[in-house]
Amino acid sequence: MLKLQQVSVKSPIILKPLLLDISACVQPGDRIALMGVAGSGKSLLLRLINRLISPCSGCLYFRESNYQNIDPVWLRQKITLVLPEPRLLGMRVSEAIAYPLRLRKMSEDELTTRVNLWVERLAIPPDILALTEVQLSSRKQQWISLTRGLVIQPDILLLDEPTANLNPQQQQCLAQILTDFYQGENMAIVATHNPDFARQFATRVWYLHQGELVDDLPVEQVNWAEFTEVLQSQKTAVSQEWDNL
Repeated sequence: MLKLQQVSVKSPIILKPLLLDISACVQPGDRIALMGVAGSGKSLLLRLINRLISPCSGCLYFRESNYQNIDPVWLRQKITLVLPEPRLLGMRVSEAIAYPLRLRKMSEDELTTRVNLWVERLAIPPDILALTEVQLSSRKQQWISLTRGLVIQPDILLLDEPTANLNPQQQQCLAQILTDFYQGENMAIVATHNPDFARQFATRVWYLHQGELVDDLPVEQVNWAEFTEVLQSQKTAVSQEWDNL
């Protein structure tokens, strides 16, 4: 279980908190759609959960242990963040997918079985596996980056705008994978601006607005028509603020 207790994050150069008094729990089997307009704090919250940044106040707990008492390296093996900018480190696709498993010193037999399983699940053609980053389109790079995160099979998977470069078929495939695998003991938190994608995989919706967690609802209780309208109006307001700068 993951627990956030009145967590806030501040910037030394911005007076207003970037995240303010966020309290929430993630239980085994939860698939959270983390939603809000650009600048609402979605990416920042994911980095906080992955312990890439620390709160200025409040506490985070994983398996009932305070983050301050947990080795960050061990924590990131259990809670994996896939960033929106795919980086394959100059490796061939097959090497990039296997790389996090090698860091975990997985045996070659288990590693090969795990990689083959996820390559098949994500329908990656065999000829792609020998290519390098520069030979792939941005869409293919994103797909490989997602595969590399999924192959770890972490307790909690954090995805930051995973559908940004994906076509509708890939979005549907990813939603199905999240639904199939992230149940039982596994958990997922996915930052997305895409309500249609969120509806396909999520069990709960967290809605961030200006750094505050405004809503935490079961997906069945979300009024999607109203919610989409609110997102659009806030997106328009943000654009107008930029125009007035």
